[in-house]
Amino acid sequence: MWGASYLGMTQWAIAEDAPEFVKALNLQVTASKFRDAIVYPGESFALEMALCWLYQMKYQESGLATVVRKQLGANRVVARMADKLPLGTCDTATLGEVSPAFQDWLEHNVPGDPWWDVMDFGRRLEKVPPSSFVAGWYDLFLPGQVADYEALCRAGGSARITIGPWTHASPGLFGEGVRDGLDWFNTQLGEWRGYESRAPVRVYVMGSETWQDFSLWPPSGESQRWHLGRWGTLGTEPPDASGPDRYHYNPHDPTPAVGGAGLNFATAGRKDQRGREHRHDVLNYTSPVLADDLSVIGPLTATLFVRSSLDYTDFFVRLCDVTQKGKSFNVSDGIIRLTPESVQKDDDGVIRLDISMWPTANTFRAGHRIRLQVSSGAHPLYARNAGTGEPLATGTNLRPADQEVFHDATRPSCITLPVVHLMAAEAFS
Repeated sequence: MWGASYLGMTQWAIAEDAPEFVKALNLQVTASKFRDAIVYPGESFALEMALCWLYQMKYQESGLATVVRKQLGANRVVARMADKLPLGTCDTATLGEVSPAFQDWLEHNVPGDPWWDVMDFGRRLEKVPPSSFVAGWYDLFLPGQVADYEALCRAGGSARITIGPWTHASPGLFGEGVRDGLDWFNTQLGEWRGYESRAPVRVYVMGSETWQDFSLWPPSGESQRWHLGRWGTLGTEPPDASGPDRYHYNPHDPTPAVGGAGLNFATAGRKDQRGREHRHDVLNYTSPVLADDLSVIGPLTATLFVRSSLDYTDFFVRLCDVTQKGKSFNVSDGIIRLTPESVQKDDDGVIRLDISMWPTANTFRAGHRIRLQVSSGAHPLYARNAGTGEPLATGTNLRPADQEVFHDATRPSCITLPVVHLMAAEAFS
């Protein structure tokens, strides 16, 4: 079986109980767990994904000219409709009719809701046929797809993965999917059967613009903590004593996404962040100029010590590569939605957050700088947090939040980077 996105999900739907004649899978930009992968990443509702996908599906069986026109116009339609309240009316505003799927997604928003179990296909991985994964660094399925690859390897399955500099709709991704599928099926079923034609892990390293092969994911390296500091600094030394940084998040004027892992091909991917970074509701922490290249390959985690005026709020982090000319480009994102039940506060009301970010492979070149953004939203990539705790589908009230980010010796906010020395990295041979 071969295919991307929804066609990849149809492969997952039979993978754990595949007929004997299904010998190999080629899974492109897809994941086994639908809810966690793309509907509620970090427990924040992926609004842009939902509206774009439903809008595209409405016209997918129209004539070619209509399909192309609607695809090109999806960005403008979603941008107009994503601000509608209550959120449960966005489908009608976008599609001209109620979408039962959209309403179901909003209704079943609580983690662990058994309604989603029928769409969780990653529970019996020992039965999954040999699988080749093709993923993109700016694809919304990426964390779930990497987790599927790792789980399949742990279960003793035959698998490999390719990750390139693509969004969900990149033409280059489709081309790689064709090449990878032909190669994979030849090694599993054809004249190269039993021959490993390449490394199990092949990744495109942005920044250095090279393909690198490894025998495992993540590749061996060292974890480096880069600490947030006073005056917007980011460095490897533990922070000095300093007070917290503050910002005000106003859901009436939600912080925009500006790129990232979206389904909308017009807005997704690598974008210049300078406009976003000049907003009053975005904190920026920037390293000194790098004397040498620094290659970061693997999963990332941001640890923040925060305090909010609200019990219901989001925190969004974004790792950026700042060029010598000062342009800032997004590399990896992470988001987490807070509720009173999901957090523990210390005596001062401070919360420790460990935010899982998108895996990446990027070389920060000598002369560049590393930057971490901290904010409370990326709208409409993720639906803004209203701050009230009202039901997601029907809530209409919006409450601003006053946020604090701590960075001192007792509350050392940081980002952990997996640093790989490419020349010394374990290469597959």
